[in-house]
Amino acid sequence: MICDNSLLSPIQNDTNLPFSNSTIFQKSLELENVEGMENEITTFEKFLNVLHPKLVADYLKLALLFLKSSQTSLTLPNVSNLKTFFIKIVNNPNNLGCTMFDDTSKQIAMEINEILQYNKESYQFVYAYDNGNCSQKELVLKKKYFEGSSNLLERSSHDNQVSIAEDNVSKNQGGEERQGNLITSDFKHQWLTTTLSFIKNNKLSTLEYPEMPGACTDFIEYTINHCNNKHDIDLNLKPLYASIWEAMTIFKLKYDFLLKSNVRSSNTVQLTLEKIPKKQDSVNTNPEGNKDKSNKSAKRLKERQKMIKKKTAVMDAVPIDFVMDSLKRIVEFMEDQFSASIVFKNVTPKEWKFLMNVKAIVRNRHILITELSPAMNDLLKRIGAANINAFSLVLNENTFKNKKRNVTLEKIPKYITQTSPKNSPQLNRSISRCSPQERNAQPTFDESSPSDKLLKALTTSTKNDDCTR
Repeated sequence: MICDNSLLSPIQNDTNLPFSNSTIFQKSLELENVEGMENEITTFEKFLNVLHPKLVADYLKLALLFLKSSQTSLTLPNVSNLKTFFIKIVNNPNNLGCTMFDDTSKQIAMEINEILQYNKESYQFVYAYDNGNCSQKELVLKKKYFEGSSNLLERSSHDNQVSIAEDNVSKNQGGEERQGNLITSDFKHQWLTTTLSFIKNNKLSTLEYPEMPGACTDFIEYTINHCNNKHDIDLNLKPLYASIWEAMTIFKLKYDFLLKSNVRSSNTVQLTLEKIPKKQDSVNTNPEGNKDKSNKSAKRLKERQKMIKKKTAVMDAVPIDFVMDSLKRIVEFMEDQFSASIVFKNVTPKEWKFLMNVKAIVRNRHILITELSPAMNDLLKRIGAANINAFSLVLNENTFKNKKRNVTLEKIPKYITQTSPKNSPQLNRSISRCSPQERNAQPTFDESSPSDKLLKALTTSTKNDDCTR
């Protein structure tokens, strides 16, 4: 059996993709891992909701490169999302026509479908676990050729070439694996902490990293440039990444950060990170005032980060299926003009807490945009539009019953008064600007209006009383 992972290299070396080298590509795959994904995600569309669109395109491109090559098998990295994606594609090729793909993914999926249709008489696109044991968790994609297929002859003519290529690839992969093994958790923690200390220290202007292999410097460079990208970071060190992003956001108001790389040998590179003070447009005449503004900005940013962390924890505490289904139900409810309320029955305490925070999440969705998938952000926008334009969303909580609650959402219409400056222009006229003649002038009444008849009678009665006196 031919088992060659060289197909990963075109994706890893493609600078147009979000993962432009072997280390970052492998790490980014691990970042998207969701434990127990096979059990929680029931449909392909729900599965796509938790994946970044660029990552979906990368997965499809990997399948396309494999089908175009002369390889007969490809062992996938031990990444839950990656394996789940290909299992669903192989088991149901109709998923290649999923409408939730973006334009790039749709084009790649169309090419994959054409190749499978063209070769359907020659081989079958299947998957299997390495050594036939699913507990090993090594998923292998295969082209299962049918007996008597003409492709078998073509394949046999390439056996010698493939065996030579495998030797070369194994050597290259060995070097990459050795460099990849250097990116340990201890290495990440050490240099992330060192970088954070340098950024926050106003007395230091230059940080020189020691000579490192290319994979290590790639990690540091990518971290500094993309530390706020939640799809490309190590989840175990997420608070440290967030601290770096927060510090750089604050200190970029005062400094420009410049990262230089110097190749020392064929295998090592030395990085230098510099803080360059920004030029001031005018003389600072009020340093105390600027200091107060800086403190207020830092305080607002700190409060925003605290709010993001709190709301993200509320969403992460419940299954993604419940979050998406709840938001879809709320959207349908808000857009249905004949529905006055909706009830979520027997929700757990964590689900109840999420529903009670829906209004706050909708209100602050522009701040949480980096923490939300495109599908979730679209649903929150629709809820926000309906809530602002027509209704107020009210949450009524019921008492606990068997440690579960029922949550009721109600719509309260926002009423607008009929009297407006356009309809009654005289209401805006100040009485002080009226002349004495205008003030004493007799009001005009419409004889056909019952209300005007009553007002006229009252006016006449008042005048008669004044005359009697």
